[in-house]
Amino acid sequence: MSNLTRTLSTTALLAALVPGASSAQQAQFFAIPGVSSVPGTNSNFCGFSGNSGYSAVRVSADGSTVATVVYDPGFANGAVPLRAARWTETSGTVVLTPVLQGLYPCTGISADGRTIYGESWRWTASGGYQDLRPLLGPERTIFGCSDDGQTITGAEGIYGLSQEIDLFRWDLSGGAPQLLPRAPGIPEGYFYFNSISGDGSVVGGSTLRPGGVFQLSAAARIDASGVQLLTAESSQEGVSDLSYDGRVAVGFTQQNGFQSRAFRWEASTGTVLIDNVAGSDSAYARAVDADGDVIVGDYLAFGTPGTRAFLWRQGAGFFDLQDELEGNYGLAQQLAGWTLEVAIDVSADGRTIVGSALNPQGCSQAFLVRLFEGVTSYCTSATSSAGCVATLVDEGAPSASANSGFNLRLVGADAQRQGLIFYGASGRTALPWASGSSSTLCVKSPTQRMALANTGGALGQCNGTFATDWLAFVANSSGALAAPATPGQLVQAQAWYRDPPAPKSTNLSNALEFTILP
Repeated sequence: MSNLTRTLSTTALLAALVPGASSAQQAQFFAIPGVSSVPGTNSNFCGFSGNSGYSAVRVSADGSTVATVVYDPGFANGAVPLRAARWTETSGTVVLTPVLQGLYPCTGISADGRTIYGESWRWTASGGYQDLRPLLGPERTIFGCSDDGQTITGAEGIYGLSQEIDLFRWDLSGGAPQLLPRAPGIPEGYFYFNSISGDGSVVGGSTLRPGGVFQLSAAARIDASGVQLLTAESSQEGVSDLSYDGRVAVGFTQQNGFQSRAFRWEASTGTVLIDNVAGSDSAYARAVDADGDVIVGDYLAFGTPGTRAFLWRQGAGFFDLQDELEGNYGLAQQLAGWTLEVAIDVSADGRTIVGSALNPQGCSQAFLVRLFEGVTSYCTSATSSAGCVATLVDEGAPSASANSGFNLRLVGADAQRQGLIFYGASGRTALPWASGSSSTLCVKSPTQRMALANTGGALGQCNGTFATDWLAFVANSSGALAAPATPGQLVQAQAWYRDPPAPKSTNLSNALEFTILP
């Protein structure tokens, strides 16, 4: 296609692994380049990529791919020309569409980044750009898609012109669009924007304020059982995003007549405000990870120009994203001159965040941040028949740029026993090992076994130990699971050892989860 423009510039792309930081907390920051070294500009705007709008930047659930807008230099039809683009670390910025005339350029992206939607178009890795207006008709607008890219959601009705608006869900692999039920007592229907859960089962949005005023009202969640209003009817309430299964909804609710607050909702807690802004400030939750434990968005501090991106973590609370990256991830030097204005989307695991910023030139530019949280222990080690509690620990850093130097070591094990360490890359689990056993299988299949070893030590003691260098194993094991090591990959590992008197004649250690660093 003539409009496929590739940009991969080492000067335009800023990627920084925190120098000298420990393996506990490291991060990468990428500035997403536009299609030219000259930004698109007019008297009110200067931009390379992204902006603070609802659909300016999206990230795939696997964190590999960014969908964003890019700007052509110049000025056309009263605006800066913009097109939708796709960015990965390997391909750089690839333009997907002709110049767009609509308001919502990137409304959805599949989990693997191979399908991207705008308000009236679709791009696929296999088929390229497709204008969907003949399929949608004149009054349907796309506002989101499921993780598999097959089910879309959107609004039926024309913004500002229709007295009533409906939301729809549509499985494009077959069938017709399904109009979703309206909330009881709100015959006007819904406001324009809406979202869909990763599994495609739940839709979130805003009801339309009664009385014919075209303004969003209560935050609404719609599933197979009907419509549930999550907030009281006001003038500024809405669901921005949903967890993978729709169990958690995030959005914004108006307080004190003018102040907007970010909220998190689930059935067990109801609607809970998550920000810590002052009474004259505001916050908007924009996106949530697959489990509902990480939320991103933006907030406005009274007296401070512009908005700021925020990060919220379950159990840790609300943080200014830039302050967190500079203070705890060592990115102060890389972010000098930047202002991270809004975090718009987050990957399924909560470790990749995208948004829009003002770059050192004062122009709008999309960004991506990858957070590497080091090594985490989970699950509980079994107690062996001899009373030993074997524990799996780590030594070194799991860096993809190294071929060795990251040991997984079993300590405190029964002496003179055979064992091995196995690992997986499909996530955690918690399955009983055997009837009557204190062991729990904590690594989801498929798994990869590493070399068999002997714990050594003195018989009858709990001083047995052995270690395997995980980096060396994957570097020298062609075809092994997770080989070659790839930055950002999440790996789970656990130790197995023989214990003849125990159920199943074996036992298991605790488990470790680690993110592979660059």
